[in-house]
Amino acid sequence: MKNLKRIFIAICLYFCCLTFIFGSSKIDYLLLQLDDAIKMEAEYDRQKEERIARLKGQLKEAVSDEDIYHLYSQLFGEYEAYICDSAMVYVKLHLQMAEKNHNTYWISECKMRLARMYAVFARFSDAEKLLLSIPLSNLPTVPQLAAYYNRLVEVYTYWNENASDEEVDRFIQLKNKYLDLLLTILPKDSYDY
Repeated sequence: MKNLKRIFIAICLYFCCLTFIFGSSKIDYLLLQLDDAIKMEAEYDRQKEERIARLKGQLKEAVSDEDIYHLYSQLFGEYEAYICDSAMVYVKLHLQMAEKNHNTYWISECKMRLARMYAVFARFSDAEKLLLSIPLSNLPTVPQLAAYYNRLVEVYTYWNENASDEEVDRFIQLKNKYLDLLLTILPKDSYDY
């Protein structure tokens, strides 16, 4: 019995050592990759700034409202994870262009983007109010409605993370409500489901 116990312990130690040795080399490799990416930060910034400058140049030459709308959208996309304040400027310009053209699809899309930015800036009630102002009739397709419900789930998730203890249950219930609605419209075999 003692020999069986020793053999079992030896096998466990052997596998632990193998995991440590080979796991460590994988971690070392990933750390080297991360170091290389960090060294390239200036290059990535340069490429991002070039794309932004190109889009701004196109914006100066744009004539149609549709072109301007799409350029605002692209500028928002470039700035969203880069410089949040600039992203906020472009999403608001984006929304103004949508409203100027009375395009309900564009307006809904812009409001959802703006709501996401409000949530990032911890302006949860503004995000909620903006999202709830979108008529569901303006979201006729499943992907549009799914994006809407998903945005509400995000807002209530972020709000819950920043809520006082007394409010937590309320935001969990709201998040779950919209998550349930989201799941009812998504195809069960889809990635998003």
